[in-house]
Amino acid sequence: MHGPLPGGWPLNATAVMRVWLAEVAHGDPQPLQDHDELRWIDLADAPALAALPWIPADRPIVSAILELAGS
Repeated sequence: MHGPLPGGWPLNATAVMRVWLAEVAHGDPQPLQDHDELRWIDLADAPALAALPWIPADRPIVSAILELAGS
């Protein structure tokens, strides 16, 4: 694991979304109880990322990750 991205994104008055950069060392990641699906999208494919059904709170996070990746 590389660690958290600086800062966070406020979701409401008491919650902040923190995003971590990580690398899969082995195996296939599986969704947890809070998510129905997990899929890999290349950061270079910005249109595919934009087409996903993000919740409004996730959109600024996706934009920041794309900016960080230089996409």
